[in-house]
Amino acid sequence: MSMPENTLLARLFDGSISAEDRAELDRLVSDNPEFGALVRDIERMTQQVPAGLTEGPTRAQVEEAWASFAARTGLSAAKSGREGAHPARIVRLVPRAWAVAASIVLLAATAWFLFGPGGADTPQWEKASTVRGQVATVSLPDGSTAVLNAESQLSWRFGGADAVRAVRLEGEAQFRVETGTRPFEVSTVEARIVALGTEFTVESRGGKTRVAVQEGRVAVVSGGGRAELGALEAAEVRASLAPKPLGSEWAAAADSWARGVLGFAQTPLIDVLDRVERRFDVQVVLEGAWSGEETLTGSFPGQNASGVLKTICRTFNCTVREGGGEGAQSYVLVKR
Repeated sequence: MSMPENTLLARLFDGSISAEDRAELDRLVSDNPEFGALVRDIERMTQQVPAGLTEGPTRAQVEEAWASFAARTGLSAAKSGREGAHPARIVRLVPRAWAVAASIVLLAATAWFLFGPGGADTPQWEKASTVRGQVATVSLPDGSTAVLNAESQLSWRFGGADAVRAVRLEGEAQFRVETGTRPFEVSTVEARIVALGTEFTVESRGGKTRVAVQEGRVAVVSGGGRAELGALEAAEVRASLAPKPLGSEWAAAADSWARGVLGFAQTPLIDVLDRVERRFDVQVVLEGAWSGEETLTGSFPGQNASGVLKTICRTFNCTVREGGGEGAQSYVLVKR
C-alpha cells in the first residue's frame, strides 16, 4: 500500500476528503479491482463507528477493530504473525470518529499489502495458460468463454465484493461474454476493456494492446483516454496514450486464429512470421533480397506451418526450405 493511497483513505474516513481527492480515489478504484474491494469493505466496517467519538482508541478498541477486520477477511493473529502484539501503530489525525476508523484503515491497508485482498469468502484468482503451438478454450464461472491463443495467460476472479467480473490477460484471447448485471472487465498492461455482453478479441503483446469487437460494444480505457467500439471496430493502445482507431479490415481479421484461420490486414511480414512461429511452435528465417517493408493482407487456412508458409511465398515470389538442427522445426524463406 503506497503512502498516497493511505493518505486518501485517511482523508476519506476523516471526512476531510476533497472533490479532487475523491476523484483520485475513484480512479484508483477503477484501475484496481482489488483496491476497490478493500475500499468497499472498509466503508462497510466504518459505518458502525459512533458519530460522536472524539477520543483516541483504547487498546481494547484496537483489538476489537483487528478482530472485526480479521473476521471479515479470514485473517487471524496467527496468520498475520502478530499474535499477542499491537497490530498496527495508530496515527492520530483529527477527531470525529477517526480514532477507531484509523485503526481499521491502517489494519486493512497493512493486511492488504502483506497478504493480498479478500479472505475466506472472497474468490481467489484462477489461472489458465497456453504454450507455443497450443490454443485452448476456457469456460468461465458466469458461462462466458475465452479462447486463448498460443503463449497466453488468463487470470480471473468473479463474485464476492468485486463490482466487476475481473479478468487479466497476457497474450491474446477471444471472449464471448454472457450478459450479466456486473461489467466484464479485461485488464492488460496498457488498458482496460469493459463490456456487459458481447464478443471481442484482445491482443496484448510488445508494449501495445489491440481490441477488436465482433458483436456488441465495449469500452477501451487507458491512461490517455477512452474509446467505445461497436461491431467490426478496433483500437490500439500504447503505453499511457489514448486509444487509436484501427481499420475495419484489421477488426475483421482479429479473431481469425480462433476460427482456425490466420488472417492479416496490412500486417508487416515480420509480425506475420512471429504469429506463425507462435501458432505452430516453429522457427522461420528470412534469407535473400527482402526489403523489410513487406506487408501482407489475406487469410490462410491454419492447418500446418509448411502450408501457410508456401502460400505466403506465392504472394512474395519466394521459396520455402526446411531447416535442420535440433529443437523446434525451422523454415527458411528464400527470396532471390
